[in-house]
Amino acid sequence: MEIPNIELILENKSNTTFPLLYDYVNKNLDTNNDISFTENDKINFVKKLEPNENNYYKIIRNIDLIHSIEITGNLNGPNYLSTNHSARLNDIYQMIKSIDFEIGEQLITRIYLQNNICKIITNNYFFTIHINLKDLFYNYDFLPLVPLVYHEIVFKINSSYTNYDVYLGGSIISSPIRSSLIGTRFELLYKDFIRYDGVINGNRLYFNYLDGEVISSYNFISSIYFKFYNNVRDNVRYISINTIQNNITVIPYSKINFINDYEFIIDDFHYKTFLYRDIVIEFGMYFDNSNYTIITTNYNQLNIFNGRTQKVYDGLGRTIYNYDSADEFEEIDVNLYNEKVVEKNDTVCAITHEEFTENDIRVICGYCYSSFMKNAIRNWFRSKHIKICPYCRTETNKWYKKT
Repeated sequence: MEIPNIELILENKSNTTFPLLYDYVNKNLDTNNDISFTENDKINFVKKLEPNENNYYKIIRNIDLIHSIEITGNLNGPNYLSTNHSARLNDIYQMIKSIDFEIGEQLITRIYLQNNICKIITNNYFFTIHINLKDLFYNYDFLPLVPLVYHEIVFKINSSYTNYDVYLGGSIISSPIRSSLIGTRFELLYKDFIRYDGVINGNRLYFNYLDGEVISSYNFISSIYFKFYNNVRDNVRYISINTIQNNITVIPYSKINFINDYEFIIDDFHYKTFLYRDIVIEFGMYFDNSNYTIITTNYNQLNIFNGRTQKVYDGLGRTIYNYDSADEFEEIDVNLYNEKVVEKNDTVCAITHEEFTENDIRVICGYCYSSFMKNAIRNWFRSKHIKICPYCRTETNKWYKKT
């Protein structure tokens, strides 16, 4: 069975770095190949669901397997005739915030439409959101209802909008196979999504584990969705992932999966980096108080046994906030300053043409060693979206400060 996005974990030394997932993959996934069904074993069908109060859709018990859910709604007719798919998507995001998947009154995961598992189709008059459970689970392509004797399964659509229909793709399997599944223990490796909203000023975001979380070391991230209110596609050149002290990896422009000018997904990076407690993501552009939405795709495990289900890890998450750009510039070594900067005898800022005073923080280009006022050079970076020296026109990440 092909299991996407897990092959990176099964490399050398992963058994020590990822003990939980390594053991799970090696001990359980191969045995799950026996749980498969031919067309003679099951009958597939699609059923329309009727909502309960508060947009809850409870799954009835005459279904053995669930493999998909689909939401179809009307757009507002003539107003959408001249809009494109991207504009319609933004309107759908506003209407339907998320979809909660609950078992036994426990939130298993909150699915956001921006994630790759939601396939959204639009035309001039309606939209369809299709979620295939094989995109949610790594080792199964269905959710078994047979062993869930005591827990109810519920989908809740978080929306003030009600002009849509919900359809469930399910199956009924033959009696002998169905009986054998009643006492089967299922361990499903699945995607758990976490959303963060904030403001970025500068070019860095700080990812920190939630304090006091014992399970933080298992908080794997397989992909990250970003939405900014700046045009990112035309301005960003790269994204680097760093610890506080060291660079870990650089994601070039070609590896950034753009959805449109403002949204992109990073899903081709080595997520061992996120085992560090503190991570700094640096963008190859500057933001000026831009709002952002970030959705991380995390690994989690769902166990189904004895008629009930259990979410193994609850409370996954991190704190994400704007990294203080006061630490953006490294204090220059005294000898280097005397050799390179004093020699130039820069007494005025090359941007503002104001004289430096004893109280000013002097920011120095690491290539030509010209000096600038701190706020002036930050504004210059934001206007150009890159760290390019206004004097020598060299693009460099090496900048110093002299306090």
